[in-house]
Amino acid sequence: MLNTKKLRLDSLAALGAQGLALLCSMIMTLIIPKILGVESFGYWQLFIFYSSYVSYFQIGLVDGVYLRNGGKYRDEIDGAFINAQFRFFLAYQVAFSLIIIVITLCTVSDANRSYVLMAESAYLVISNACYFWGYFLQAINETRKFSYSLAFDRLAFLAPLLLCAAMKIDDFRVYVALFLCARFISLIYVLYNVKELLSTVPKKMSSVLKGSLLEMKNGLILSTANICSMLILGCARFVIDWRWGIEEFGQLSLSLSMVNFAITFITQISMVLFPAVRQLEKKDAKFFFFKVRLLSLGLLPVGYLLYYPLRAFVVAWLPQYSSAAQYLLFLIPICVLEAQTNLVYITYYKVFNRQLELLLINLLALAIGAAGSFVGAFVFENIELTVALSLVGIMARYIVSDFVVAKDLKLGNRASLAASISLAVLFIIIGSSFSTLLSCAITVVVLVIYYAIYMSQADVRSFLESGGNQ
Repeated sequence: MLNTKKLRLDSLAALGAQGLALLCSMIMTLIIPKILGVESFGYWQLFIFYSSYVSYFQIGLVDGVYLRNGGKYRDEIDGAFINAQFRFFLAYQVAFSLIIIVITLCTVSDANRSYVLMAESAYLVISNACYFWGYFLQAINETRKFSYSLAFDRLAFLAPLLLCAAMKIDDFRVYVALFLCARFISLIYVLYNVKELLSTVPKKMSSVLKGSLLEMKNGLILSTANICSMLILGCARFVIDWRWGIEEFGQLSLSLSMVNFAITFITQISMVLFPAVRQLEKKDAKFFFFKVRLLSLGLLPVGYLLYYPLRAFVVAWLPQYSSAAQYLLFLIPICVLEAQTNLVYITYYKVFNRQLELLLINLLALAIGAAGSFVGAFVFENIELTVALSLVGIMARYIVSDFVVAKDLKLGNRASLAASISLAVLFIIIGSSFSTLLSCAITVVVLVIYYAIYMSQADVRSFLESGGNQ
């Protein structure tokens, strides 16, 4: 049976932590680009962008530990084994960090880019150590502690951020240093919550290495799948930095940081769901995903209406970031589709140990998205088209994942999938073709039609009539 009370408390803690992260991110979005110049803000966003990829240097061990311990409790954990694993993990994180430092010193001449990469080498060790224990705590159903660590991280960054803003400090390097310090405070909190495991006498490395390599093999599939997922859109950002430079990269990154709030929020909820749902019988777990899929199809499309206030905000508050406002037109559909993919499909693959399938789907989507980005940048030489074509990769993954899950859940009606994709495409066409006020009105009409189709489906009617119990 699913412990609904614990799941509710864990979800509330996760929501609270992500709510605080959302508040901090909103303040960052309001203040940092206002203080920094467009170029300096671009370097700040470059640091944030690279930070999202340091998890690949875990080489799958964190995900392997997460998968192996998912659904267990603390008293079932071999403390000596996990302590030795962490020491092994920390050793090769430091090695990777030193390699980045050496390569940067030898190859990078731009002082600002060099600073970003040097800071990234420190962030790699701190953040990955934090996530090793954070994911472990989530796996053993202590998700609230990990949520609290995220909250401390955000608070530790928010307070000095406001002080620097009041002092009008316009050097992006100061904000990077504060970001690193905040993550270090989060690490200290996480280490405190596993202090009894760290105090155990670690097993000999020879006895741990074989098990760790096996977990790395299993986790690397999931880790690579996650990186491929990030690169679907990340390729467009790399290409824009390469083709148009740091200022246009900063414009895109600003708009992406706005929609990324929701994606991060949903991802954290999916992390809470994983250990809880994994404890269910297969039949109950599949019914749970059936319900979550229906609810996400009903709730997430409302997000399309967020485009209009967000666009108005960017134009009014940050007029120098006019390009960012237009990018939002393509990023809002990405946000909606990615949110459902993370909440339903990726969690589904992890619960039923289908990481290889997830990897193959993400590789396909990455190939499509990367090809689209290169075509948009180097064939048509159009930034907006570069972003739009990367959306095709997101759509491809969404379509394939929905087919797989719908087949497993024996859902024969494909109207919801067609309606979701059509809604995303129509939203972009409408926003590109009409004035803001008229396109908003038309979008409302299209959403009404979408919900009429949604409510007409037999699965939805049956679900609502039963009160969600069948």
